[in-house]
Amino acid sequence: MPKVGSIPRSATVAWSSSNEHSGLLAAGTVAGAISDTFDSTSHLDVFSLDLQGGAELPLVGSLACNDRFSRLTWGTKGVADGSLPYGLLAAGTANGSVQIVDPGRLISRHDAPVVATIDSHSGPVRGLEFNPAVPELLASGAAESEVFITDLTNPSTPRVVSPGAKSPGPGADISCVAWNRRVTHILASTSHNGLSVVWDLKLKKPVINFTNSANRGQRNSVIAWNPEVATQIIVASEDDAFPSMQIWDLRNAFAPVKELTGHSKGILTASWCPQDENLLISSGKDNRTLCWDPATGEVLCELPPSANWTFDVQWSPCLPALLSSASFSGEVAVHSLADASATAGAEETGADGFSVQEPHAGKPMIRAPKWLRRPCGASFGFGGKLVRFSHKSSEVTIEDVPSDTGVVARAEQLRAALEAGDLAGFCAHKAEAAPSERDADDWKLMEVLCSHDQRTLVLGFLGLVDPNAPPPAEPQAEAAYEPQYEPQYEAQPEPVTPATPEPQPPLQDVNPEELFSQMAIATERQMSQASELDAMGAAATPPAPDDGASPMPPEPAAEPPARAGPLETAPAPDDPDVSLAMLNGNFATAVEVCLAQGRVADALILAASGGEELWAATRDQYLASNKSAFMSRLSAVVHQDFDRYVAESSLPAWKETLALIHTYASAEALQGLCNLLGERLEAEAGDASAAVLCYMCAANTVKAVELWHARYSEQSAGAAGGGGGGGA
Repeated sequence: MPKVGSIPRSATVAWSSSNEHSGLLAAGTVAGAISDTFDSTSHLDVFSLDLQGGAELPLVGSLACNDRFSRLTWGTKGVADGSLPYGLLAAGTANGSVQIVDPGRLISRHDAPVVATIDSHSGPVRGLEFNPAVPELLASGAAESEVFITDLTNPSTPRVVSPGAKSPGPGADISCVAWNRRVTHILASTSHNGLSVVWDLKLKKPVINFTNSANRGQRNSVIAWNPEVATQIIVASEDDAFPSMQIWDLRNAFAPVKELTGHSKGILTASWCPQDENLLISSGKDNRTLCWDPATGEVLCELPPSANWTFDVQWSPCLPALLSSASFSGEVAVHSLADASATAGAEETGADGFSVQEPHAGKPMIRAPKWLRRPCGASFGFGGKLVRFSHKSSEVTIEDVPSDTGVVARAEQLRAALEAGDLAGFCAHKAEAAPSERDADDWKLMEVLCSHDQRTLVLGFLGLVDPNAPPPAEPQAEAAYEPQYEPQYEAQPEPVTPATPEPQPPLQDVNPEELFSQMAIATERQMSQASELDAMGAAATPPAPDDGASPMPPEPAAEPPARAGPLETAPAPDDPDVSLAMLNGNFATAVEVCLAQGRVADALILAASGGEELWAATRDQYLASNKSAFMSRLSAVVHQDFDRYVAESSLPAWKETLALIHTYASAEALQGLCNLLGERLEAEAGDASAAVLCYMCAANTVKAVELWHARYSEQSAGAAGGGGGGGA
């Protein structure tokens, strides 16, 4: 099992229980050990996990302390509401105190990371654990059989209570405490005199105590609950004469139901994997760290041995493949269970004289952990056989799958259509045979989607084809909707203020955009009726020539047409501001005046002569001034802003919306727009049939099949005989 990170010190360890900060690891200088440099200082440090393969973990926070530590635990108090993003860290010291530390302050180098200090115990605090379900509760155990529960609802003012009266008999050192993973008010403790006690916080008393009748004087080091079975608990012994772990079922606490033996000396630490109840890690005085299957008693793999005793092993509560091991050889190592495929080599025995056994070679993992195993599987064989398995048992089932002749026939038809490349014909045949109109519509749309000219045929399917209209143009960018005819001037290509008093050519040389031609004709008709106007008004809207030719040619002319009459320089009495601005080349002012007077067509014609920016601004102002459905569609086409149009369009007019995006949207955006329209129809209008059509156009088969399945389920649960004949 490879080592993916290390900390060069002898320290007791606690993993962060927060998913947001799962890569953090706390380490406190362990009591009862001294480094090879005889350093007597004590530190509480936080390290960040760095999976670089054996690299030393980077230090992110450190706190110098007066006392060394026997046990650390890291809880999630305050993580859910954000008051304590990193949770709380509790550190049990060798002098009997429990320090409550805010890891967030420790990491940010705050002056006071210690939130509170609890001085309730009379000896070293070797048992310490936060309640995983109620993170405000902290259980601690120490000398003289002391077990306390600390309420950290307000971390700065902790409240300490006892879970119940002490067990009769002489007191002993509590070595470990553990909360039940299934029943939140149940706590277990074990001690060096071999007695294990289960406490009920609701009843405020011990509900059961048990000991090994075969070896009543054994020193228990660890107690841990099965993460899945609420009544199953394991107790480990650190006696060299009895180095085993016993699994107890509290429904019958007279004797253990299983005993795990594999260590040659006493067991100092053990940890049950929270993600897989069939993984248990243990380490002892024989310098070996073994991974067990508690159900079978089999050793699954072995970590590389250390040069000295390993006194603390822990699974990461959030990263299931990682675990830590701390040894008296001066190292905390982080191992990956996922990479335990190659046999790990043995480390060299240290030269400190304490390691008396030859190290064993590490063993690879012989089966996958629970989070990597397939929960179920199936495979078809010959002759309609199906082989399937499930994680609930070790059986493999082989069974016959009955054939549905109707399904087989439809599958053959589909296969033939695929081979012939005639999916459209297959869909047409299914539409004719569909039992309902809705099913027929689905098949007709599939026929359209399987055709080459999909966009045009979708309009026909929606009933929105104009028989007299030319084929729709390809989707164009916004620039395609600029005026089709560039303004022409006799003297200059761009409108400028004239340098001489000579007049510029009149607007007869300008051809406006086809889109607004009808408005221009209406304005021309309006102006021709004002016979009282003077010569300037007549020049602005010249009468039709005798030969019937229009002063505004429908197609761009190679040469400017002749004027209908001489240019008048006197301002017209009805619009002197427009005329004067136009004569000076100030088209922007002329457009503003026309818009203020409601002369939209005149404004658009003037804007077409004033350059691209003026044309775009005038066009957008006109489009924004009219909130009709037609103008909304026109604005979407002009600006190519189909996302906003689909998101705000009227759902009863969903066919028009679908037709518009099929005609003008780009191929890259079409599927997303159809999907958005389908989501709105499903969520806001509750129109599943229309939503299915949109999802089909979007090629979102998952949503389409989901709605089909819901439709046919309703039909099957409703009237008898209401089947789904529209399925493929």
